[in-house]
Amino acid sequence: MTINFSGSGRSVSRWLCRLILFLCFGAYAAAGQESIVTFYMHGSLWTTGLPRSKHGVFNGNVFDGSQELFAFHDGLFDHNNRFITLRIPAGRHIFGATYGKNPQANETIQIDLNPDEHYFVRAQGETFGIGSSVVKFGRLDLMYCADALTDLGGNATPLKDKALSKYTRTRRTDMVVDEASLPSCK
Repeated sequence: MTINFSGSGRSVSRWLCRLILFLCFGAYAAAGQESIVTFYMHGSLWTTGLPRSKHGVFNGNVFDGSQELFAFHDGLFDHNNRFITLRIPAGRHIFGATYGKNPQANETIQIDLNPDEHYFVRAQGETFGIGSSVVKFGRLDLMYCADALTDLGGNATPLKDKALSKYTRTRRTDMVVDEASLPSCK
């Protein structure tokens, strides 16, 4: 059965066929529109928590906008040189590292992710103040792959699943890249 739109000469079946083709090719194009981001934590265990330290170990939460992705804390003790690799849609993102629930502006980094590219983001802790007035912040730095591998010195450990936020855990199959060791530079 063919129904013509008022004088347009296009049948519903032709219109539906075009819609289906558009949706199929649109979904195919969108599938390749993701980036790979390896977040890693590397800091100095000696300066963590000391006033004016800018390179301490970070054991807080990492966000994409207001959405918590994971925490760099997955056990009883804090560990240095931890990492996780995620598939994230290409486009502009504001990632944040905080010890709280909402990253402040000084705890964020804006990155324009290009499709099919791999990014390395280092998390470190910063401490300001003296005595009982110590305030801790998270900091994220976009790093070159070679610098990330140098930071970690070949002894990085992937985060455990319990470090994933509820949001990421429910999307684990689509988001988390399972790796036993750091990805290599290409």
